[in-house]
Amino acid sequence: MDIQTDNYCKDCLKWQAQGWHFHNHALMHYDDAFKAWLHQFKRLGDVRLAPSFYQVLQDFHKTQAGAIWLPLPSSEANYRKRGFHQTECILEAVGIPYAQAFLPSQAKGAKQALKGRQARLQADRGIQLVPDFSYAKDQSFILFDDVYTTGATMYACYQALKQAGYQNLSGFSLAR
Repeated sequence: MDIQTDNYCKDCLKWQAQGWHFHNHALMHYDDAFKAWLHQFKRLGDVRLAPSFYQVLQDFHKTQAGAIWLPLPSSEANYRKRGFHQTECILEAVGIPYAQAFLPSQAKGAKQALKGRQARLQADRGIQLVPDFSYAKDQSFILFDDVYTTGATMYACYQALKQAGYQNLSGFSLAR
């Protein structure tokens, strides 16, 4: 599987038209095979699947020397239900160090997976940085998520980091 780095999806182009200049690297398309993998991993709690993308994540990580990976937040309710944070679990399984940048999501209402596109785009993400998050302002960060659907969560995290003065930001998602 090749990482697509040169093409922007329609959602990214829409975000850029609003003044957000950010690039998310998506490993693959969100297809039936990935959907089945994600269901087994997240919904059924099969953490043995966490290292599934070991080689491609390690290869990408090596091209991003010095960048700190930041898992996107999940809600406390999802963490309690699953017993693990999915993106942290993946990074730990593949041996990529990461930092905690975001407080657990405070989003209210239905789960993201149950919302339609418009509802996802309009949802208030309530993204906040952890109080002790402090790095050099020129530090490189990679925002990491399992699925990039509309980009709303990724961009809410991007905005929180930008407002704190961080400039060197990119994203990586397993599927788009």
